[in-house]
Amino acid sequence: MLLDTYYLFLLQDVQTFIDEAPHGVILFTLGSVISAESMPNERREAFLAAFTSIPQRVIWKFEGSIENLPKNIMISEWLPQRDILGTQRPREPGSCFERIVI
Repeated sequence: MLLDTYYLFLLQDVQTFIDEAPHGVILFTLGSVISAESMPNERREAFLAAFTSIPQRVIWKFEGSIENLPKNIMISEWLPQRDILGTQRPREPGSCFERIVI
């Protein structure tokens, strides 16, 4: 369980995006070493197609902009990852995030 101190502050638009997600949220980031903006267009389009086809909302750390961004995807150059992952909502089974470690 994440500590409540991680949930100190979320930008209101991110918090609203999470709160209004009926099927939960996926946080997608390639870290700070790989720039999502520099990936080939066909790979970016593949991610967009995959994210669009699922019922969850996706918060994607993405440097730059994407035209015609689907409504279930939010992009941002910087994200408070600990705060986002520490977000809890009353919903079965507990968190709005699936925590997967690879």
